[in-house]
Amino acid sequence: MKNFGLLIGCIGMMLAMPFSLFGQEFDSDAIVEMEKVITKFKFFENKDKIPVYRKSVTIKRRIQINSLRGIESLNKLYIPTFKDLNYKFDLVHVYAKTIKPNGDEFVVDPEHMQKTTLPGNLTFLYGYEGSVLQFAFENVQVGDIIEYNYTM
Repeated sequence: MKNFGLLIGCIGMMLAMPFSLFGQEFDSDAIVEMEKVITKFKFFENKDKIPVYRKSVTIKRRIQINSLRGIESLNKLYIPTFKDLNYKFDLVHVYAKTIKPNGDEFVVDPEHMQKTTLPGNLTFLYGYEGSVLQFAFENVQVGDIIEYNYTM
């Protein structure tokens, strides 16, 4: 019977909460507007007539930046170009740009993209050896959209 009283008290507290809290949109540092991962397989025979395949992966993302924290965490992009067990990731295509609210676009110059060793603070690539293609989006401010795609 004591549990029943506790249940009634909890229901009463929930009913006393203002209904404006329900359905309210909370701010986030960034919003992923679009994300696509396209995987293609190409099958063929090698010189010894053994069937083999090549795999290519294209990643496309469009992200709206909503805060300074979003700029800090998403301003730099690291694209892996390392060897992983049976796969070697060769970068085929990279395109990145910043889109301003008024429609102006700032494309990242390929000369500003540099190949470097894996940074130690990238926890999602922990344990891999190799390099990454690294670059920063230029002139990013709150309200801008960053968009990039790459194929490997």
